[in-house]
Amino acid sequence: MPLAVVGLLLPDVTRTTRVGTMSTLQMWFVICASIVLYGIFLAVQNVRHREFFVDVDGDGRPDVPAGAAGHAGDGRRTVGFHGAMMLVCALPMVLLAHDLAAPMNRAVDAMGAPSALDGLFIAILVLSPEALSAARAAAANQLQRAVNILLGSVLATISLTIPAVLLIGWFTGRTVVLGLDQVDMLLLLVTLALANITFSGNRTHVLHGAVHLLMFAAYLVLLFER
Repeated sequence: MPLAVVGLLLPDVTRTTRVGTMSTLQMWFVICASIVLYGIFLAVQNVRHREFFVDVDGDGRPDVPAGAAGHAGDGRRTVGFHGAMMLVCALPMVLLAHDLAAPMNRAVDAMGAPSALDGLFIAILVLSPEALSAARAAAANQLQRAVNILLGSVLATISLTIPAVLLIGWFTGRTVVLGLDQVDMLLLLVTLALANITFSGNRTHVLHGAVHLLMFAAYLVLLFER
């Protein structure tokens, strides 16, 4: 929530630069804050409080699915191995998104659709591996694994993308507009409030999911008409 507010809402209300942009000091603060907070999250998840992110059985022991190599305690894979495999698997997605960007832009222009639509398609393409993995974990009743995948994906999306975009803009001398317009700002605030309500309780049910899907549907509708 703080990263979303600082990175996407704060540029609209600061006065040092024009609306939606950041000064050099503000930019470096957001970059450092995003990277530091992401590093702290990784340390908490993998070192300091690793037990919070591991399923346990009735005896309180880590519940590792059968045949799941690389989980805590099996000793068959290292962090370096998984890090290298993550880069190997992510590289084709990045290259595919790069190659599809130009023809997708032309197709969106030919249809007369809003320019943000091609960005939505690229985002879906890039995030599809995590979404599919989380869906498979949820279908297999591996709730903790599904939460871990989605939590890491969501945090990485904002805490790594914003610094990368800001750094690219700084090196190329281009002005980066991160601030949202009023419609997207309202949708973001409502989504953050709903997320807080959903995850603050001990249980969730189908109504929570339906409300979140409703907000996504509202975003799709407002993407075409505002």
